[in-house]
Amino acid sequence: GAGGGGAGRAPPRSPPQGGQNIPRRNVNDVLLEGRVIQQEVEKRERDRAQRRQQQKRGGRPGGGGDEGADEDMGRGAVHEYLTNLTERIKIHWDRSNEWPTIPLLGRPLPFWVPPPDHRTACLELTPDNCYLPTVFFWLPWLWARDQCGHAPSCPECSKELQHWGFTRKRVLTFDMTSTWCISKRFICHNCTSCQAGTSSRVWQGWDPKIREGLPSGIQSIFAFHVERKALIDVRLTDELTCLVLNRTSIAAYASLLQERAMRVYLSLEVDWKLRLFAAKSARPPQHPFEDKVNADGPGTPPPLPPQVVDFSDFGDESGYCGWYPKQKMLQRLLRAELERLEKLWTREIQMVGGQILKGDHSRKTAKLIRLKGTRVFKAVYSLMNEYNQICGIWFCTGESTDELRGVLGGVAERYKMHGLAGPLLFYTDSCCKERVFLKSVFRTLDRGGVRVVHPELPVLDKSILDLSITYVRDKDTTDQICAQIVSETPERVGLDIEYTNTANVVYEGDGLTATVQIAWGKKVYVFHIARMHDTNGNRHFVPVKLKELLEHPGILKCGVGIAGDRTHLRKVGVSMPAAALEDIGQVFTKLGYVDRAGGLNDMAKLLLGHKMVKTLACSHWDGRPNASSNVPLLSQELIDYAGLDAGASLHIAEKLQEIQDKLPTTFSVNDNVVLFDTSGTRRLAFGKIKKLEVRGKPNYFVIEMGRVFIK
Repeated sequence: GAGGGGAGRAPPRSPPQGGQNIPRRNVNDVLLEGRVIQQEVEKRERDRAQRRQQQKRGGRPGGGGDEGADEDMGRGAVHEYLTNLTERIKIHWDRSNEWPTIPLLGRPLPFWVPPPDHRTACLELTPDNCYLPTVFFWLPWLWARDQCGHAPSCPECSKELQHWGFTRKRVLTFDMTSTWCISKRFICHNCTSCQAGTSSRVWQGWDPKIREGLPSGIQSIFAFHVERKALIDVRLTDELTCLVLNRTSIAAYASLLQERAMRVYLSLEVDWKLRLFAAKSARPPQHPFEDKVNADGPGTPPPLPPQVVDFSDFGDESGYCGWYPKQKMLQRLLRAELERLEKLWTREIQMVGGQILKGDHSRKTAKLIRLKGTRVFKAVYSLMNEYNQICGIWFCTGESTDELRGVLGGVAERYKMHGLAGPLLFYTDSCCKERVFLKSVFRTLDRGGVRVVHPELPVLDKSILDLSITYVRDKDTTDQICAQIVSETPERVGLDIEYTNTANVVYEGDGLTATVQIAWGKKVYVFHIARMHDTNGNRHFVPVKLKELLEHPGILKCGVGIAGDRTHLRKVGVSMPAAALEDIGQVFTKLGYVDRAGGLNDMAKLLLGHKMVKTLACSHWDGRPNASSNVPLLSQELIDYAGLDAGASLHIAEKLQEIQDKLPTTFSVNDNVVLFDTSGTRRLAFGKIKKLEVRGKPNYFVIEMGRVFIK
């Protein structure tokens, strides 16, 4: 039992060598004091029984003076255990006005009291010892009276409350073990709002308004949310919120808590049945303490009672008294937790900025929200930045800009309040309709009012790559040049074509290949096949040797989007084998530089440190119609532009080949790698190899992810 001070307390001795002043008590004093407390407990039990009888006959239960009657929470081993603990706390408090101490040790009783060990608490094989719960004493006005005072103040009238007995409530812990909380009840007779009613206002010790008046350090001990049926551990609410936000249903979480509670219950039942089986079969006890406490001698199990009591059901109020929350309670708990976190999330969203914004209306979510069968909102407007962070989400009754003016105006005001740089670019699917509106809200979208500074790269030209570009417009010269290239059979050549788009309303192109550019070493040839004719006078003729070069399987033709060039050349009678083509954009992607195949300009910026001007791509590549035979049909600007594409493609292909040649032939630990999908075209993630074999399989690696590009 919980012993305390009084006449039986021994005088404190000198502190031990360890420096701790722990008073030691005489065993006889503790036993004598325990018998006195037990007599008082039995007397109070008789008084409680008399009050229950009066209540059945119509009498009003209650206590005299300032101390009211404790709540009658039912009968059974659990409730009798809680009542016994409460009575001992009251008796000790009345006798010594101090928080109880542990017998023989003199240390204060902790406010988390574990249940007695059901294996050694009693010699009789009864399951009642398995039902006893852990008890949390929320009595800071007793065990921390120097910080919390004798009693709290009334939250309504600010006058000191009066003690009015004890109360108890179930506690829902993270591991779902049987736990109860014992706290004080208080009553206010002074408040005018209380006096107006028929009864006084009663406050529970765990009421949030009562706890607000306690010191912050004491408040942090109470880590529970108060519900009508139980006190909920904050770890459970955090777990519930996390799982639901990650698409776990509330019903599934309710089943999870039920499984946890049943696991604890079944473990106690199994332990009880094993002890019962050991007693029946006269086997030695499994616990070492049973040899010492058994009167029949060591090695002999406790005798069976005359009538063996079965282990109670999970929810039996007179037995185990188990409980787990239902789905409706978890819904209410989740709703309260989300309302509590709403201000925090709103503040976090308000701190999100960005110079590139994306806004769009969505109707899928809005149509699910109905009030008595009628849709309340028409759309949901979402605003995100360049990092895919949410800047705001709003429900809208329409899709007009008038409704968005106040919302986006608040975002613009938020930018000013937090000192964020204004947006420079805004993506929307109604650009023509919302252009003026968005510029009026975000002033920084107007280019005249914003100075955007980008690092300027030098423009790539033929002198930087030391290229010699030659324009060719006749068949004989074309055959001589191509025959020389085929005779030397280089490993690869650069290839590019130009054509006049059929959608070009200025030049009215036919869409057929106009020029073929071949880069060989430092030489680039621009073959103007649009002005080459066959024997019948048809244009877009491909000379024999040029066709032989393009279809040669041993010479690799490299370029960007080489598959598209192959399709265009097929229209003029050239069939290039796929094995003889190299798309340097795909090689660039496989080496991990970009997420998807980039253009020639992107590769030139990264590998050559220069940018390429692509403004002449949609020119008239068929050439000037009225020109003499010795005058180029294309301007020198177009010739240099066409030749530079092929020369840069060959130069970049050679650089990529050098990079691939430097790659190790085998993998080793701490190698940086790029992960692709099975097609080899989509980059998935960056990573670092941590282990070369998984469960003895040499072809399986353990990779630490550094950056993931897919969800």
